[in-house]
Amino acid sequence: VRPPGVASPMELKIVSGNETYVPGTGLLHYRFSPNDPFVEVALTDLGGEMYKAVLPATGGGDLPEFYFSAEGDGGTTVFLPADAPSTVYSFRVALTNVILSDDFEDDSGWTTFDENIENGEWERADPEWTGAQPADDHSEKGSLCFVTGREGVSPGYDDLDGGPTRLISPDLDLSDGDADLAFYIWFYHTDYGTQQPLEIHLSNDSGVTWTKAFDVTHHAGWKLVSLTVSDYVVPTANVRIRFSAVDNPNDDVVEALVDDFM
Repeated sequence: VRPPGVASPMELKIVSGNETYVPGTGLLHYRFSPNDPFVEVALTDLGGEMYKAVLPATGGGDLPEFYFSAEGDGGTTVFLPADAPSTVYSFRVALTNVILSDDFEDDSGWTTFDENIENGEWERADPEWTGAQPADDHSEKGSLCFVTGREGVSPGYDDLDGGPTRLISPDLDLSDGDADLAFYIWFYHTDYGTQQPLEIHLSNDSGVTWTKAFDVTHHAGWKLVSLTVSDYVVPTANVRIRFSAVDNPNDDVVEALVDDFM
């Protein structure tokens, strides 16, 4: 996402391979609408195989797309992305506003709802290393995140049994526009029985109805996940996100963690 009225400078590297780069042939190809032809702009030589391209300032409503090309002394033209212009780079022109940045060090109104839980419901805590869960949260500062059972000892000691256990955000007011949601997930699942993913749902009516966004499968490490609200529900003043984990029947080692929600 880039704000309107701002040019976008970029640096790239052109390296000779089977052919030698022909100086002056490096080009930026850009357009501000998918219906427009591409405009070509020569790259500026910075020395040492480095080159500079400047995409002109965009305006509100523009849909910029761009790619690069360079020629070798054997007559080959190389593109970036490799299959351009079938594939191009792009970005959205918009003003952004961070309405929530939550590292879970303080209580910001997240709630939990459990069904048939034997052990390992969501809690805001400092995790302990078991192999199934990490020894620390994701944040550089602080120590807390949401985890399905924080205690260590062994992978199966305080893991999720039963469920589902659901972690639900407070209302996010998106009445003035759309939002990108980003967060870090850790999800450990041994899959001794049936693989049961960590489900992510969105609601635009304070949790009365829910729409599934996607599933997260086993990933024993912190993983950045992002989504755009309008891809799943119409943005309103009452948007919520929900994380649901389950081990029912109780036949696997399951640990889910969420941190650094924005």
